[in-house]
Amino acid sequence: MSRLNPKGVITWLKGLNRRTIVIFAIAVVGLITLLGVSANSAGLSIEPEDGTGASSLRQSSSSASNGEYIQFTEAQPGEGLDFPANSVSQQSSVSQWGITWSFDKPYSVGKYANGDWWVVGPITLSGISPAQGNGTNGANINPTKGQVGYDKDIGTFQSLSFPRTVQPGSSIVKGISRPGGPFLSDTSHRGELQTAAVLTVVSEPPPKNGAIAFRPAYFGSNKKQYLTTDLRVNLLPDIDPPPAHKREPTQYGYSYYVRDLEYTANRFQRLQLDHATGDELNRRTHPVDNMRDYGGRFAVDINDAVMRLMLDDPMSEKAQTIINLVQYGIDLNEMFKAGAYICADSAYNCGGHGGGRGLALLFAATLLNASDIKNTLDVKQDGIPENYTLNYFNAQVPVYGDKACSESEYWGRYNSGTASGAKTCRDPYGWIDGGWSPGASYQGVVTPNWRGTAAFMYLVPESQNFWPSTQRDKLLQYMDRATDFGAWTLPDPTNRRPEYAAYHGRILYINSNAYISPLTESLWIDQNLSQRITTDWANL
Repeated sequence: MSRLNPKGVITWLKGLNRRTIVIFAIAVVGLITLLGVSANSAGLSIEPEDGTGASSLRQSSSSASNGEYIQFTEAQPGEGLDFPANSVSQQSSVSQWGITWSFDKPYSVGKYANGDWWVVGPITLSGISPAQGNGTNGANINPTKGQVGYDKDIGTFQSLSFPRTVQPGSSIVKGISRPGGPFLSDTSHRGELQTAAVLTVVSEPPPKNGAIAFRPAYFGSNKKQYLTTDLRVNLLPDIDPPPAHKREPTQYGYSYYVRDLEYTANRFQRLQLDHATGDELNRRTHPVDNMRDYGGRFAVDINDAVMRLMLDDPMSEKAQTIINLVQYGIDLNEMFKAGAYICADSAYNCGGHGGGRGLALLFAATLLNASDIKNTLDVKQDGIPENYTLNYFNAQVPVYGDKACSESEYWGRYNSGTASGAKTCRDPYGWIDGGWSPGASYQGVVTPNWRGTAAFMYLVPESQNFWPSTQRDKLLQYMDRATDFGAWTLPDPTNRRPEYAAYHGRILYINSNAYISPLTESLWIDQNLSQRITTDWANL
């Protein structure tokens, strides 16, 4: 007898009303009970690999679990990600990513769902290696805004004295300096750190010894506990992989449109050290082994990972990417609440530096149904480029540009045509897209990856409830217009930029700019997301 196709069953069920589904479910449960048929024999769960009745998710050797197996229970609709309890051991030190925290005696230790360590305290910390010295390999506890000096070339050097007592509710962050700095002129990565990691001191073991617990945010003193069992993974669609829309290889290696799930999990596995304010300072704080330095490239990785989770893969294979992305969103939430985000102290939108954070927050808020993260998205809009660089002004459509710029700054860039003046200024008269070359320049760096945020809103409609309602329509309209039509330069009643008329409808960056996620591009086309808005932009 052929095995039951679960995907076909789900498709059939979607066509039924709720009452019929309930009656059907009761009948199925009764039949299974009567016949003693297991779910496995019907092909409705993952086949066990180790004889325990649960499937296994294999971590790569570079992941936090060091190649160990994590037992995983396949999530059903409405359920989160559940795991058997982690082990707890007594250890006098713990190590991760080349960093070792040493104690005066053995303490109870374990790991969170993302692989980071916790230890039951209070503890006496006798040292952290590699040792700090000469302004390198810095460390801090519960870092706050402005405390980013894990290397002398980043800011005021942060160091700790030992031995020291560390109380529960503490996150001990340690960096390893990159040898040979400073790297301000390094075109591949300007980060001054090689890696960074965090150890969290708790008063008692987290739920299931950390197996279902997210690490509390490393930033600040609020250590709110979120659980993987609260993740609404049933909201994620199961889309067949789209056909590869041909894309030439670029200098950044984005030559193929689907990232491997192991890649996306590993990409966000390590601590995303992201609480420095100011564009270049933030960039130099990002550890080389942990994250990209520049926001434009960083946003591509976030787009790739979120869109990869839209595809038709077993939840057991998606789980670690989901956990690692949500963990980043939890960290970001505390940074944003304290005003410790990249553009917090900048008069401008930081060019391409601020990308990706809005989507990371939205992803975490949606899956956790987290009202506090939703509130952060509402009140900290100045940290999210998708929000503060789109406005209607005098135009009939949302136009791009930083509203903080003055009229003189706008014309300074326009008149020079070179590096002087602000690159992202809005049209001071509110008629056309800003920047010194509408449809290109920084508009092509800053805005293409907003399409990932828009695509997530379309593919996971529940997410629209977590984005600021005053900004949602602006974003969706802009991405539709920018993708299907292009730059907006007409009408321009000022008649002060006549050459810009030729740029009306120019689509320069959509298929040629390196700062774009190929998978997002493919899904946008394959799922006909541009058809959600029917405005005839050319004849508006």
